[in-house]
Amino acid sequence: MPFFQPPVPSLPSGIDLSGQTAIVTGATAGIGLEISRQLILYKVSNLIMAVRNMSKGETVRKALVSDPAVKTANPHVTIKVMELDTENYASVQRFVSAYQLAFQDLHLLMANAGIGTAVKELASSGHEMDTQVNYLSNVLLTLALLPMLETTANKTGKPTRITWTGSRMYEKTSLAKKLPLQKGGLLNHFNTAEGISMLQRYGDSKLLCVLFQLELAKHYPPDKVIINSFCPGLVDTGMTDVLPIYMRIPANAMKALRARSPQKAGWIALNAAVVAGAETHGRLLGDMEVEEPSEFIKSKEGQKCQLYAAGQHADKWNSLFVSDESKIPTNNPEHGIGRDTAAQTRINRVFNEMRSPLIAFDAMLFSNNLSYAQPTMAPSWNRDTRASELVPYYAPQIAGKTILVTGVSTGGLGERFVKQIAVANPSILILAGRSTSKIRVVIDELGAAHPEIKVKALALNLLSLADVRKAAETLNSWADIPHVDVLVNNAGIMAVPYSKTEDGFESQFQTNHLSHFLFTNLIMGKILASKGPRVVTVSSGVHRVGHIRWSDYNFNDGKHYQRWLSYGQSKTANALMGLSLAEKLGTRGLLSFPMCPGTSITNLSAHGANDFASFAADLTQMDNIYGNKWCWGMAEMQMKDPDQGVATHVFAAFDPSIAEYNGAFLAGCHVADPDQEEVYSWATSKVDAERLWKLCEKLVGQEFKY
Repeated sequence: MPFFQPPVPSLPSGIDLSGQTAIVTGATAGIGLEISRQLILYKVSNLIMAVRNMSKGETVRKALVSDPAVKTANPHVTIKVMELDTENYASVQRFVSAYQLAFQDLHLLMANAGIGTAVKELASSGHEMDTQVNYLSNVLLTLALLPMLETTANKTGKPTRITWTGSRMYEKTSLAKKLPLQKGGLLNHFNTAEGISMLQRYGDSKLLCVLFQLELAKHYPPDKVIINSFCPGLVDTGMTDVLPIYMRIPANAMKALRARSPQKAGWIALNAAVVAGAETHGRLLGDMEVEEPSEFIKSKEGQKCQLYAAGQHADKWNSLFVSDESKIPTNNPEHGIGRDTAAQTRINRVFNEMRSPLIAFDAMLFSNNLSYAQPTMAPSWNRDTRASELVPYYAPQIAGKTILVTGVSTGGLGERFVKQIAVANPSILILAGRSTSKIRVVIDELGAAHPEIKVKALALNLLSLADVRKAAETLNSWADIPHVDVLVNNAGIMAVPYSKTEDGFESQFQTNHLSHFLFTNLIMGKILASKGPRVVTVSSGVHRVGHIRWSDYNFNDGKHYQRWLSYGQSKTANALMGLSLAEKLGTRGLLSFPMCPGTSITNLSAHGANDFASFAADLTQMDNIYGNKWCWGMAEMQMKDPDQGVATHVFAAFDPSIAEYNGAFLAGCHVADPDQEEVYSWATSKVDAERLWKLCEKLVGQEFKY
């Protein structure tokens, strides 16, 4: 790098920000103040100065309003000072909420606030201070305001902008020295590692910024919002004032010799923010030119750090904003634009993609010189665990597998399951369902997001045993599918009105159980051809209200029908089938687990949508009869969100530590304890399992001897 910095050209003429609203963080001094001044001179209509010290912010605002150049160029500008302390998450949350209540649009976010601490400090979040201020809070601010920026872009027909103040100092990262990372990942490394110099701590925080934007750009295209950063070079600001005297003197001498003026730093900033185009999306600009990533970033270790950093902090955004809906207002005419539902949905999908492949890189990917601590045992999962937590952890078990899932249509658990595991690179996904057109929608979405995965559709109509046989015959004929590693019997219907299938069986019993029994056995050759075969059968806690009606499984042709009693019977049958498979084929390597996914809103409950009160009352009546006091009045029903709703699917399909519990009933991402949980003897009895197997062989007209 040359001693003297290259000259900085002035900005092109014709820049006009009339009608636009911009946020500048760290706006009371240095580069942030200069950015604010130049935005005003380019006629921005609304400028929000996001500052830590409100009193100082008001002083600066008054000075700007009184500036003769401002009075001449933009006399009607609205300058508002809002509190934002980037040392803690809560302040970011309050700022976002307050902004969305006060303003309808956002065209530009300049995330400029930053520090370089002389000694190691921890912020209130428990994270190292440079990391918190320069990186974490900027990530949360960016992701929380992104839906509003996208919605503004939709209104104007032009991309909006997010520009961060970056630095080439990211090349000074401590990770480039390959220090061993501490247990807990990147953040814990920066929080706890000793012996990292001030320059390296600052460089670490700026490296995280570069990594995050590079990864975000892979998932979020620049058609709506262009996201970039800029390095202003060495600038004559007061940032060195925090240094100890022995460092401040040489730093100030260096500034006197080669520092740029704040005005020129402002030109560099606004070039990135309002001049440069989509080619800068996700990139760092130095001296107004896109910089090539450092050798460390391009290295194997750097690429892994990029994935981990992006996902870990998208996950933090999810926990602080998505899971607490009260903190960010939805669309409300009284409150301006709030969040556009379509934009929010799209962005949620982007960040779920970013979250999913990352959490377990500490367990599986890093080299010996740059590695996270290997866990000595599987984590303790529970009912609140999310599939997006599990998929990275089980990525080695998922990668390269052929996985067949029944019941994969939009809005159901099957769709959610395959989309979650797709990020871990299975080799082949086979989606089975009655409506191939509905499956095609999911296949197209998977293909767009994961073109490297082979996805096949299999027509499987569970209401017809003849069609089930055709589906099995089709699968068995596929030469490109020599084996099926994991079968997830997920399809089902719930609490529907009474009807019989063409085969003469009550529809819930056949759809949920009997057809799966036949299909699973007919393709067992493909399953057992796998080196590690596994069958997951989705049961339900509602088995509590339905043991097997051995001599009246058809409910006396409907005369004795109760929709939840029927559903409960089918779910008990699912549990018993899972147990039977383990008993009969465990010695041949097959693992089989029945499981309860918990309660979440899916298309399964469509039949109860029009009269939910009656729908719920019927279940409560059955619980009363069976003495299931925990569910009287459904008062203790705990709902899961979609991510939690398929977590036990993932656990059952891929957890290697549960092999010793082959055939056990799983719930809440663990092996259920019948003494402590709602798992009933009629769903776990080996005697009943064998009796049901023989009954089903009789009903389908075929024996399966193993």
